[in-house]
Amino acid sequence: MPGLMQDKVAIVSGAGQVGGLGHESALILAREGATVVISARSPDGLAESAASIEAAGGKVLAVRTDVADPAQCERLVRSTIAEFGRIDCLVNNAFNASPRGLLAEADLDAWRGVFEVNFWGSARLCQLVLPQMKAQRSGSIVNVLAHIIFKPQRIPPTGMFAYACSKSALYTLTQGLALEVAEYGIRVNAHVPGYMDGPSVRSSFERLEREGKGSWATEEQAVLEMIPQRRIPTTAECAKSVLFFASDELSSVVTGQALLVNGGEALH
Repeated sequence: MPGLMQDKVAIVSGAGQVGGLGHESALILAREGATVVISARSPDGLAESAASIEAAGGKVLAVRTDVADPAQCERLVRSTIAEFGRIDCLVNNAFNASPRGLLAEADLDAWRGVFEVNFWGSARLCQLVLPQMKAQRSGSIVNVLAHIIFKPQRIPPTGMFAYACSKSALYTLTQGLALEVAEYGIRVNAHVPGYMDGPSVRSSFERLEREGKGSWATEEQAVLEMIPQRRIPTTAECAKSVLFFASDELSSVVTGQALLVNGGEALH
């Protein structure tokens, strides 16, 4: 039986960490029949991610890409079209969460690096895939946001001010672009994860423990108390929502929407 993404071609940025959301999104799309084009800055991480997808029976092309570099973004999209002749889905997952800090003490020039990846990189890739999607009169763009934009009370204690602002800008882009391209059969939506049991959260817990700011068990318990389901969703679970948005069969009339995937921690 054909998969939900059979014969489709999907680009997934920020997919260079096995077990991360980008990798898991590419993996589930590949398992549903898509050819996936994955990108990341780290050549080693990208190779490991591609090997994992291939080992699962998926078709994958790895293109090393720093989405903050316009030329590299162009190469990613150009390579996809040259190799496969179409683009059916773009998942903008690449992100930069540093530096942290509050506005009063911030080096605003340092914020530019966050926006270059989270907003400009995503906007640029959206712009680059549009001509091909318009020609096909079909396509799905999935922008990965962050639940902190719906929980601004978390900004001061986490210091994720630049990150939250960049993701809020991407949310506005998602809604505006959805309306701009709807007549071409292109859907644009936002996947909004919260805490995920994956490499990023685990490394965060490890960092806090190393810095003497809390034990792994204490930090994990604090997170669990914020989540009504009392468990941290896995990246593989969260990636299923990316598949929902990517699939024409599942979300053919869904556009301009943000889906929070966080066990009930934040509501919208």
